[in-house]
Parts: sequence; C-alpha cells; structure tokens
Amino acid sequence: MPMSGTQITVVTEVWVPGAPKTKGSLDHIGDGRVRENVAGSTTWRKLVAERVSAERARRGLAVPTLAPVGVRVLFVLPAPVGLSDLPPGGLADRAPTEPRVGDTDKLYRNVLDALTDAGAYRDDNQVCKLSGGKVYATDAEPQGAFIQCWELLPWEIRQLRRIRRLIA
Repeated sequence: MPMSGTQITVVTEVWVPGAPKTKGSLDHIGDGRVRENVAGSTTWRKLVAERVSAERARRGLAVPTLAPVGVRVLFVLPAPVGLSDLPPGGLADRAPTEPRVGDTDKLYRNVLDALTDAGAYRDDNQVCKLSGGKVYATDAEPQGAFIQCWELLPWEIRQLRRIRRLIA
C-alpha cells in the first residue's frame, strides 16, 4: 500500500477487449524478412498499443516515462473447445493450463512490447515489477486484458530489495 503522502503516477490503465495472443518466435521467410509464428500475435499487439495510446492521449500524456515501472495484467482468455460443457460455475474454477492456451510469460511479452510501441515507457527493460494472471472468460465476462502500468515509488523498490535479502 502507498505510504502517507505518496502519489502514484499512473502510466496507463486500460481494458483491451479481444482474445489475448502470445508473442511467438520470429520465422525467417527470406530476403532478411521475418514474421511472427503465432497467428494473430501482431494484430493483438497493435490493438493493445492503439488502446494504450488512446487512453494516454485522453489523459494528455504524450511523453514516455523514463522511470522504473510496475505492470499488472489480467488476461481473460477464451475457453478451449470442450470445456464449455462443464457444469455451471465450473469454468470459473478452472485455471487456463491446457496446452495451447498461452504461456503466461509469452502473453506478458506481447503486452510489454505493445506498451513500448504505445509510448507508455521507452523500453520494457524499465519494468521492474510484474504481476497478474490469467483466467478463462465465462459467459458473463468478455475476453481481453486489463492492463495497469505505474511508476514505481521508492518504497516499492525498497520492498523488492527486502525480498532479495529474505531469499539470500
């Protein structure tokens, strides 16, 4: 929790509807050209960047932050075929761990790159704190991703250092 008298600087906070896609590897297709090997990955990244850019423009934020940042993302993924016949409430209790649902680290990679593309920060190496998760969309929930990015406060950086000392 923020300490008294501290102000969180929100870099972006946005909901992006759609089916989140992982960032795959690049395949060489000849003549020095490459392409993403995950269908829809580039489209998803562009959509995230467009939504983040629009949200930042609405708030009058034109310059990328140079500060260390924290990023939190909740991915709401489409349920794979075959899980739709679970009893009511069953899907809400299932974690998306089936093959081809999406590796969490690759889902994050696509969003972190999109935040760079959108000008939220200069480079994703500024991300010093990362959290979130993934769940399946239920009938009452749309698919997409809720993305928050904020400048880290000094106490958050000190907290990370304390964790380091605990595991040393």
